[in-house]
Amino acid sequence: MARFINRGSGDYIDFGGAAGVLNIANGGKISVSCLVKYFEALPTGTQVLLSKGYDGSTTAWQLYSDNGGNINWGAFGGGSGAVAAAHTMLDAAWHHVGGTYDQSVWNVYQDGASLGTNADATGTRSNTALFQVGSVDVIGTPGNKYLGSIAEVGVWDTDLTTAEMASLGKGFSPLLIRPSALIFYAPLIGKASPELDIVGGLAGTLTGTSTDSHPRVFMPRRVG
Repeated sequence: MARFINRGSGDYIDFGGAAGVLNIANGGKISVSCLVKYFEALPTGTQVLLSKGYDGSTTAWQLYSDNGGNINWGAFGGGSGAVAAAHTMLDAAWHHVGGTYDQSVWNVYQDGASLGTNADATGTRSNTALFQVGSVDVIGTPGNKYLGSIAEVGVWDTDLTTAEMASLGKGFSPLLIRPSALIFYAPLIGKASPELDIVGGLAGTLTGTSTDSHPRVFMPRRVG
């Protein structure tokens, strides 16, 4: 199973926030990845997929779609920038979406291929806002919620290569991609409440949400 998030019902998943929780140092490297299935012909307004939220001055990092048919990836406040690129995910099918930041360039991906880049020397921001899936924490209030299904959320504290992002786009589990740098992995299989981050041990508190069939994923092989 995967998680279906209905913005009309106020759904989202909150993995918490405090000093050190998925907190990347100012200007630090980061990569994110998830599998999504949109349910609108054109997303209405801003719909956040993953966000280390807004604390009143900065948004640490955020992956979201806008009503112009773009996927956006970046940080906000403190001189930071972002990349926006047109996507083709409005077909009610599962797609990979992700992003990297290598301390100089934001790069956003769909189905393992780069859609666009934007140079930014400022980059990620360090804050203690909440990390949420399907919404952004705006000083304690969730906003800009998502409408669709989401699964296989991964966060790395490094910049993945184009080949590694291509593997994620082919359906390989985040557990198989640079595991030494993987700091968060929530498969969102829809069978537990709270949902679990099986790498960092965070618990995802559910507000609403329902389940959807899980996309095909290539998992690590068990030995023995």
